[in-house]
Amino acid sequence: MSELEMESLTVMYVSDYNGHGDESLALAAASLANTDGGLIYLGIEPDGRVSGLRPHRDDGTRLVRRIAQGTHPAVAVRAGSHRIQQTRVLRLEVPRSAQLVATDDGRIYGRRKTFKGGFENRPLLPYHFASRLAGSGVLDVTAQPVPEAGLGDLSDLERARIRQAVLRFGGEPDLQALTNAELDETLQLTVDYGGRRVPTVAGLLLAGTPEALTRHVPAHELAIGDPDGHQYHRSPLLMLYELIEQYYQERVTAVNIHVDQHLIRVPSLARACLKESVTNAFIHRDYGRFGPIQIKWGLNSVTITSPGGFLPDIDPSRLLNADPVTRNPVLATAMMRIGLTRRSGRGLDHIYGGLLKHGRMAPSFTQSTAHKVVVELSTRPASLSLLTRITRAKDRLGYALPTQALLLLSQLPPNDPMDVYEAARLAQCDTRQARRLLSMLDHAPADLPADPPPIRAPSAATIGRQDTEALLNFARKHGRIRRRDVINLLGLNGSKATRLLQALVNQGRLQSVGKARSTAYSIIHSAE
Repeated sequence: MSELEMESLTVMYVSDYNGHGDESLALAAASLANTDGGLIYLGIEPDGRVSGLRPHRDDGTRLVRRIAQGTHPAVAVRAGSHRIQQTRVLRLEVPRSAQLVATDDGRIYGRRKTFKGGFENRPLLPYHFASRLAGSGVLDVTAQPVPEAGLGDLSDLERARIRQAVLRFGGEPDLQALTNAELDETLQLTVDYGGRRVPTVAGLLLAGTPEALTRHVPAHELAIGDPDGHQYHRSPLLMLYELIEQYYQERVTAVNIHVDQHLIRVPSLARACLKESVTNAFIHRDYGRFGPIQIKWGLNSVTITSPGGFLPDIDPSRLLNADPVTRNPVLATAMMRIGLTRRSGRGLDHIYGGLLKHGRMAPSFTQSTAHKVVVELSTRPASLSLLTRITRAKDRLGYALPTQALLLLSQLPPNDPMDVYEAARLAQCDTRQARRLLSMLDHAPADLPADPPPIRAPSAATIGRQDTEALLNFARKHGRIRRRDVINLLGLNGSKATRLLQALVNQGRLQSVGKARSTAYSIIHSAE
């Protein structure tokens, strides 16, 4: 090993000559485990100078045991001896923990970026705990009671607004006939706490007074505006929907576009597209992390930013196929029963479809980070070419195109057939579904079978040569291939995709890069 990763949130340098005992390394491992996991290089100074290991340092076996003994729950570190600049160092791989990890003496630390651009391990404060657990899908902040609040912090006006929303958005009709106390209990706006009813965080978000929200849920805030400035609001959610609707009516325009014999009315932004995007932001935001939800009305797009990154099991490149999960189940369930979100959990279909069917590109999530989700909704003029292709496909088929067909059609070459593996990647589906979509859109290659049998082979020896070459070509084109790419391309499950990649490694055709969840595979050029 000759290359050394730069120090970052997931890479840490530790000197072996500056009096760092095993206890300090346990703290370092706990800090990484409480953040995103990563690597510790023992034998490298903080300034990047490779100083090496003490003479009697072993291959890390004893150190791994001491770190496990010094952390609770135990952090299972993997150690390996490496040479960097001809000097021996230890490389410790630290997994991300689903639980908060403390050291033997009760310290709970995390990895943070400093204001000067460096990195350090710092104690986690109490408000970090909720954010960290919510980000792991372990804790629902919105289900928590707020003992300092009382029933007087909930507003009868907001309860009436909930009943009106049930009627307007098609929620559960029975909610309208409930008394305030019954409504609170049914939607879990209040819970029993020490023999009395107190509001939950979800209750304050949906029915709390602005004063109570400011006092008890300080992370809740909405910033909405345009390049000229923003307005900040701490109102309950249904009041914010009305405010956003007002912004929508003031800023959205529509044009009529002729396509063949059709006259299509195209808004600059579909109302359902904005509503679903905002609802996702409210439901999935991290209420333990400070910072407002931001709605920026720009010249060519509307950008919605929500504090808190994607949950660990969510792959941003395959959102349409992701299982419907949420950081805040109690709030999500209440909003579903009111009618503000879909029972199917497939609101993303309406976000994608609201853009694509009006001749615009799919929403972009490329600005998202580990600590925020950013969705950009295009308001550029509609593409007449795309509208024409969608309309003619709809006329030919006799029904509206599904979202994944729209997504694929927006990126298909005008006349040429598309490779099925590329189609699977673009449509966020497996190759079997991609074949059907290509056939539906009349863009299937001439030799494409109508409905091939599923690929079941777990190794490179038993899958087709064509599919193996497709994986290798993908790795060449993109520089590397990951397990999720194999799942997308071939429709395999996770374990089979892993075995296939390992088989190609054993054959000397691929080499692994990185560890654990960051593992990728690149071409070994000498073997090609």
